[in-house]
Amino acid sequence: MFSFISLSKIFCFLAVVNLFFFSSSVSAEEKAILGKEPWLFYEYDLINESFSPGIQDSIDVIWKFDKILKSNGIQLVFVLVPVKMRIYEKYLPNDLIMKPFMAENYDRILKKLGEQNVAVVDLNTAMLKSSDRDSDMPFFFRMDTHWSPTGVIFSAKTIKEYLANKKEFQDILNSIPSTNYILTQSKRKVHSKIRDLLMMLPQDSPAHRYPLDRYYQVSVSKSAVKEDVMGATSLGSIALVGTSYSQDWTGFSDALRYVLQREVLTVAVNADQGPWVGMLKYLRNDAFHSVPAKILLWEIPERAMIAPPNFLYRAERNRFDNAEWLSRAGAWVQQTCTPSTITTSISPLSLGISAKVAEGISASNTKDADFVEFSFHPALQAKDYINVMLSTTGGNITVEAFEKSKPARRVSLEVANDGAEHVLKTPVAFGQQSVDRVRIYPGASGSFALRQWKVCQQSLP
Repeated sequence: MFSFISLSKIFCFLAVVNLFFFSSSVSAEEKAILGKEPWLFYEYDLINESFSPGIQDSIDVIWKFDKILKSNGIQLVFVLVPVKMRIYEKYLPNDLIMKPFMAENYDRILKKLGEQNVAVVDLNTAMLKSSDRDSDMPFFFRMDTHWSPTGVIFSAKTIKEYLANKKEFQDILNSIPSTNYILTQSKRKVHSKIRDLLMMLPQDSPAHRYPLDRYYQVSVSKSAVKEDVMGATSLGSIALVGTSYSQDWTGFSDALRYVLQREVLTVAVNADQGPWVGMLKYLRNDAFHSVPAKILLWEIPERAMIAPPNFLYRAERNRFDNAEWLSRAGAWVQQTCTPSTITTSISPLSLGISAKVAEGISASNTKDADFVEFSFHPALQAKDYINVMLSTTGGNITVEAFEKSKPARRVSLEVANDGAEHVLKTPVAFGQQSVDRVRIYPGASGSFALRQWKVCQQSLP
């Protein structure tokens, strides 16, 4: 996720966090915090006042994105995964005292999002009040950052209860065909191998002090007795976009399928990409354009809220200006094109003699220097985006924007390289930019084609 230089900066920053946030002897070079045996905690979960600007930026992007989704008939449900430290504070080491900022951080985020009418599921309060929190199978693995099978099922049920208590969501659920899912549980507990924090301990730490967690093995499957033939056509009506907490191995998406008795489309990414990349990945997925979500569940760990799209320590390929992320996400969300009055001319001459112009542009065996050039009059503004059908067998494409005929910026866009036709929606002007020319570079590709290009407009909050 980070370069070596970035990591060294973060470790220094964490040392400051430890100094001002906790009264602790934990070393800034260690990622795992030794709690009361056999509990381990994640150092990057530490949050103090210095993180406020990043958290506020994340909140602002989320509520603005929520408004874009609602204007396109999509209901966002924000699922914030609480930090393990707060849920199991009593297992923190004695010299690690939680201060008010961290204790209140989750509630503060929910309050600010609620003020902007964002639907948010409060897992933090539900977990803290539940008697299951202190069972022999806790909500989080003792030696891992992730939630356990117990936490997954509990959170899915909490989400179901939240949706059931909101008429607008219950009406949507009732409109989605059901699929009969069954849950089975092993008769005996099995040892869990999920223990990422154990790998972060100093090498001289005795492993025997941290025995493996034991949980009942849970699986979810469709019933062979009752199968709703409409279920398959509804795939995508409920979508879960998330992080490693939503990946298949956690069982979270299966738990949602079981408690909701509905199909759930899942897109989950690793921590190095982050939740903002995950959402863009879902929005440009063909499944979204075939069946746009009616309910979009967005799972983000609480600690990730410190890192808005423009977070400095995220790899450059996964980092965006906050307003640019909204513009890109907003373009993908649009279900119909609001036509612009901008006129477009296009030149494929740079693709060489293999280029053909009929209903569109096609070329074979393109090279890195080849491009298609669009000219716009008047120039594109921030509210405008290009909508085009594209196919390629190469890798990512590169888009270069020109302002007053001078190169303004160049970005690489991820596209499917299966040779099939896919929609591409991308803004090219951001902030106060006026873009009068755009070049699309297909790169080295056996075949490349564009057709149905047009300029559309979106309304940004």
